[in-house]
Amino acid sequence: MKISAVVPFFNHRRTNENAAFAILRALHMVVWTGLCCAYLVVSLPKIWPLLKPRPIGPATPLYSTDLYLAVLTGRAHASARILHVLAPLPRDKTVVLFLPDAEVKSRFTALTVIYLSWPREVRWLATNDSDVERQLLAMAPSSLAALIFWNVRPPSWLPAGIPISPAQVIVPLVPAESPKA
Repeated sequence: MKISAVVPFFNHRRTNENAAFAILRALHMVVWTGLCCAYLVVSLPKIWPLLKPRPIGPATPLYSTDLYLAVLTGRAHASARILHVLAPLPRDKTVVLFLPDAEVKSRFTALTVIYLSWPREVRWLATNDSDVERQLLAMAPSSLAALIFWNVRPPSWLPAGIPISPAQVIVPLVPAESPKA
């Protein structure tokens, strides 16, 4: 009995096509496995530090603002420092925040400082070093509690400010509120 009679679909040519297909499939798998390995070798050193679990510490009230401000100022606990400087200032007067107009980070910085300055009203002015003096002269000094210069140089005629970091300064303009009896 012939094999072709038992297995009528047996064809020598078809076997060669299956073998070629199997070789191409194996080659395809080898290429894609190599590409995936190359991707991991290149990217894993960059993302591994982000994947490591961070130690869980005590929750603090200013945790989120401290993380953001630490990146901007290079100092830890900047939120507490800002709160400490603003705490004795009158709550019914305005705080003016001068930010560089060319920086993308300015909006989030303004929102963070506005959050920390509550309940005081905060005016946010996008400016540059040459325009600060003109903007200051247009304001009524009696309505201001403090000026915050964030990566903007304060005019030399202002009183000395309290540095939050080398590029961030708070200039209180009014004496602290007296405690009510």
